[in-house]
Amino acid sequence: MWQIIIGIFLIAHGLVHWIYAAPQPNVPNAEPWSFMTERWIVTKIEIDQDVALKLGIALISLVTIGFTLSGIALLASQDWWRIAAISTASVSIILLILFWHNWMIAGPIINIAIILLAIFWSG
Repeated sequence: MWQIIIGIFLIAHGLVHWIYAAPQPNVPNAEPWSFMTERWIVTKIEIDQDVALKLGIALISLVTIGFTLSGIALLASQDWWRIAAISTASVSIILLILFWHNWMIAGPIINIAIILLAIFWSG
C-alpha cells in the first residue's frame, strides 16, 4: 500500500513544479512565467530573463520527467526508482535555490524527505 501512495506522490510532486508557469503571486496584472522571471537569479545576478526562463523550463521539465519516472518505477517495483528519485530531488533543490520564493519553503523539506526515503526505506 505504501508503495502505491509514495509512487503516486512522486508523480504528483513532479507535476507541482509547473506552478512556476503561474503569474507572480500578489502582483496585479502579472504575466505568466513572471513567477520565474522575477526571482533573484534575474534581479540580483542580472541574468537575462530569456536565459533564466529557458533554464527554468529545462529544470522543471527534468524534474517532472524524473519524478514521474521514479514514481512509475516504484509502482512497477523497479529498484532503480531510488536512483531516479535521489537525482531528481537534487535537481529540484537546485531549481528551488535558483528560483526561490518564500512560498516554496516546503519544497526543499519534501525533497530531502524523498532523498532520505529513497536511501533508507526498505519497502
